[in-house]
Amino acid sequence: MTAKLRSVLTTIFTQYSTQPDAAAFSPDSVRLRYPEAARLWYRCGLKLSALDSVLRDRPDNAKHVVLKDFLSVIESVFEDEKVASRGGTKKPTEPSCQVGDQVELVEGYAKYGDASSGPLLPGDRGVVVELHCDER
Repeated sequence: MTAKLRSVLTTIFTQYSTQPDAAAFSPDSVRLRYPEAARLWYRCGLKLSALDSVLRDRPDNAKHVVLKDFLSVIESVFEDEKVASRGGTKKPTEPSCQVGDQVELVEGYAKYGDASSGPLLPGDRGVVVELHCDER
C-alpha cells in the first residue's frame, strides 16, 4: 500500500468518527464505535462479517475499531485481488453476501448473475431475501 493511499484511507477513517475534533487527534488514537465502523465498512463495500471478525478477536471485548484494523482489512483485500489477478485458485470461504444483507445496485451490475432482471435500478438499495448459488 502506498503512503499516499494510506494517507487517503486515514483521512476517510477519521471522517467517520463522531469524536469531537477527531481530525485534531493522532489518527492512531481515533476509534470508531460499531455503528460508525459499520457505515464505513458498508460504504467501502467490505463485508460486515470482516468487521465482526475484527471485533470478535479483541481480547478485551472492546466494541471499537482503530485505524490499524481498517488498514489491515484493506490490505487483505489487496492480497486477495493479487491472488485472483494471477489466476490463483483461492476461493471464497463463504458467499459474498447473505440473506438480510443490505445491497446497492452499482454501475456495471448487469454483468453479474441475474441482477439485470431484478427489481432494483442503478443506485437503489435493498435487502437480500434469497440466494441462488451456481456450481460452475
